[in-house]
Amino acid sequence: MNISPYFLEQLRKWFNEDIMMRKLATKTQITYIRGVNKLCEYLQHSVKTTTQEELREFQLFMVTSFRVLPSMPSLRHLSSSSR
Repeated sequence: MNISPYFLEQLRKWFNEDIMMRKLATKTQITYIRGVNKLCEYLQHSVKTTTQEELREFQLFMVTSFRVLPSMPSLRHLSSSSR
């Protein structure tokens, strides 16, 4: 997997630690990381500055592209914890 230049190393480290503390299964961790990476690529900027509208647009993009959609709670968590 190619890591987006917008998925900054510090954020990746924090995100990895957060999902490990939650004791998520390895496949779930990989799926979450891929989801945030796709979000970064879609936005073309770090998720730290993501707005609620951008998250909604990304969700619509994922649905219309027939891709796996991250759950709403995980996106809300990402939005609230990145501020």
